[in-house]
Amino acid sequence: MSSQAFTRAHRLTLPAEYNEVFAAGKRVSIGSFTVVVRRTDGPARLGLAIAKKQIKHAVGRNRIKRLAREAFRRHLELLKGIELIAMVKNSASMRSNAELEQELRALFERCTQIKSAVPPSTS
Repeated sequence: MSSQAFTRAHRLTLPAEYNEVFAAGKRVSIGSFTVVVRRTDGPARLGLAIAKKQIKHAVGRNRIKRLAREAFRRHLELLKGIELIAMVKNSASMRSNAELEQELRALFERCTQIKSAVPPSTS
C-alpha cells in the first residue's frame, strides 16, 4: 500500500515548481480538465490549480481535488517521470464522480503518449 501512497514526494509544493511546469510544460485538455505536462527524470508529481472562479463552492473544489489526487495515486506507475498541474473548467461541478474519474484516466493516458515529445528539464 505504501508504494501507492500520495506522499509529499509526489506533490508540487513550491511556487517555483509550479512556475517551472507552467513555463516548460505542454497543455492537454479532455472534457472538464486541462493539465500542463512536463517530463522529468524523477517520480510522477501532481499540482492542483482549482480556481474559485471556475468552481464557486469549496465543497465542489475539494471534491474535485480529492478525485484528482486519488486518480493520480492509482496511476503513479503509468505517470512515472511526469510532472503535471491539473486545472478544471466550470463544467466539472456538474459531472458525476464516475465521469470525472473517466476523464482523468483518459487524460493521464494521453499525457504518457506525449511525454516523449516534451524534452526533459535541465534543472
